[in-house]
Amino acid sequence: MHLRILIITFIFIYIPFPLYPTRNRVSLKECVTIALENHPDIMIERERQKKSLANYRLAKSRNKLSINAEMKTIERLKDDASSSGAKIPGKDTKIGLFAGPTFTYNLIDPRKSKMEDSARISVDISKMNLQKVESDIVYSVKKTYYGYLFARESKNLRLRLKNKFIIKLKK
Repeated sequence: MHLRILIITFIFIYIPFPLYPTRNRVSLKECVTIALENHPDIMIERERQKKSLANYRLAKSRNKLSINAEMKTIERLKDDASSSGAKIPGKDTKIGLFAGPTFTYNLIDPRKSKMEDSARISVDISKMNLQKVESDIVYSVKKTYYGYLFARESKNLRLRLKNKFIIKLKK
């Protein structure tokens, strides 16, 4: 363990790493892709969309055959059981075990179509919300990017104007 720490320390001390990042001009397209990849609101909306799709699949599954595994205990009265009011399980009754699959199919379920329609609408709403969030993020990135370009150009123009005023002042 100490050897690993020494090796890592040696690497960080003796191998030069650039401490300052290089200055690269980032295009608007790169800014938009970075924002769309890493924005938490988009991740939240994608999870909401997955949730609504799962709810839609669940609503559609009401229309299909349902298969369940079931295990039950069954008590039956013995023929020679006492006729007294209290029956002792195991002594006066036979205990049986039932295990197996059960199949159910709903013939008529009036809520099924309403639930399926509302789930489908929920999926559509989640898709629209995702598009809205993405377009809002793209809008804010573009607004910020063009604001930055405007500020940089404004700074350059003000520097030129300042230099002209300095020249006029010297004259």
